[in-house]
Amino acid sequence: QACAAAGAAFSTNSINSSSTSSSSSSSTGGSGGHGGIGGRSINVHNAMMAVGLSAGICYLGTQLAAAWQAPSQSISIITALTVVLATLLPKQLAPLQASAEGLALMLMQVFFAAVGASANVGLVLRSAPVLFCYSFIALAGHLGLLLGLGKLFGFSTKDLLIASNANIGGPSTVAGMAAAKGWRSLIVPAVLTSSLGYAIGTFIGIGLGSNALKPMCS
Repeated sequence: QACAAAGAAFSTNSINSSSTSSSSSSSTGGSGGHGGIGGRSINVHNAMMAVGLSAGICYLGTQLAAAWQAPSQSISIITALTVVLATLLPKQLAPLQASAEGLALMLMQVFFAAVGASANVGLVLRSAPVLFCYSFIALAGHLGLLLGLGKLFGFSTKDLLIASNANIGGPSTVAGMAAAKGWRSLIVPAVLTSSLGYAIGTFIGIGLGSNALKPMCS
């Protein structure tokens, strides 16, 4: 799971960190065959480079977590390494952009299938009503608070809906929504905002869990 998460994070952050690069910088030229998924071209050489870099980040992150005697924080360390690398080397990572994104889409499906295959269907059906109620309350509260405060501060409805999607769905869904609605000027800000949420959300979640929720449950 750590490798899958790091691979997805690497792909997402390298895409957004290099978004200001020219299109020629992110071309997938070079040796190796080509394929594609979801409209994204995959160059074999660049894809293998992305996989190797992701594996290296995973290995380094898990080793650092073990050295610091905090193995449960490996995901946080991997996320931090990924964000730092993508931020410091956007031009160097730009050629891997398209291949890394296409490969990440495929690997995420494998990840979801593996999680789904290990699920207890009976337990899911028994707990579904509770989960549905929890999700409804959380999402309704999120949307109501966002729309209420957003209107109070003068934001437009489309800006608020894009912000909501960026918060809940992430870069892939918010980009699709903005493109489908014809709000093309909001695509880049929405993707960058949702990627920032990915980058800092892990740390905020762990901090809240350790400092607020854990004492409440103990």
